[in-house]
Amino acid sequence: MKPETRICEFPRERVCITSVISSGRFYEMCKADAWNIDGEKEHAEVVIKKSIGMCEVLFTSCNALIEAEIMKEIQTLHYIQGNKNVVKIIGCCTDQSPKYIILEQMPENLKNYLQFQCNTSTEHVSEVTQKDMFSFMMDIARGMEHLSKLKIIHRYLAAKHILISSNNTCKVSNFTYASNVINDDRFYEKTKDNFPYQWMAIETLLKKRFDWTSDVWSFGVVLWEIVTFGCSPHGSMTKKQVTDMIRMGKRLTKPPNCGKELYSAINSCWIHNVTNRPHFSQMIETINSLMNDGKAHIDVSNPGEILNIYQHNLQFTV
Repeated sequence: MKPETRICEFPRERVCITSVISSGRFYEMCKADAWNIDGEKEHAEVVIKKSIGMCEVLFTSCNALIEAEIMKEIQTLHYIQGNKNVVKIIGCCTDQSPKYIILEQMPENLKNYLQFQCNTSTEHVSEVTQKDMFSFMMDIARGMEHLSKLKIIHRYLAAKHILISSNNTCKVSNFTYASNVINDDRFYEKTKDNFPYQWMAIETLLKKRFDWTSDVWSFGVVLWEIVTFGCSPHGSMTKKQVTDMIRMGKRLTKPPNCGKELYSAINSCWIHNVTNRPHFSQMIETINSLMNDGKAHIDVSNPGEILNIYQHNLQFTV
């Protein structure tokens, strides 16, 4: 990344945190109000990622590391701006602790949105169409193509880290682990072995290696999540079980509501030889072709049935 990346500092006194959305080991995601930000003359609703300080005993070393990491994330977010399918950073507060990353507010993540379509209430009818699903796929592929051109590796692409706007535009988010370094041990240090093996490529599971092709693998898993209305890949299987199955050449099964041509495109993301995996630009072309060929590739009529099938871990195929 360019070292001169500009940091857009925003006055802390013009931010008011209203509630906590979620908490992690080192960060909190919060809803907040901000005044006179991003061209808004009045207050605007935003999301803040806030660093959390450790206990006093660990203050000097751990807090310094946490704050250094959040500064790296701010730099990454500024560097990757300029694409409508990547979450927008609209400011930051780095003058003191805790540090804030101020992000545009989006209604919800794609996984929750898709799972809502599986509501078994007799009064609820799925509103998602095949065209919508292909549109989600295209948006994510375009966001990831943008990152790959900038040589940024996301490392944790998953449906829960895709935000969806009120007009159904999808944006790639959560750049906590993003980096332009292929062999970056910080990922494992930060996750403390609680890493997302369900979305990891075979070379990452076996050799701890990341590059844009490992993001392509994760993208294939996200496509599988979309088709299955947000089902969890690999269910409750352990890291060892998933690694062993993938090493044997097995992959996530074709969902019963997914056509053969679409599944072939998804499965191409999981080719063992990284040089044979498609680029994101190729996936955009493939998805666009399927979206406009007039054929039925995804049956969206009974999402609840798909959810029931994958609650029993029947997820691998040769």
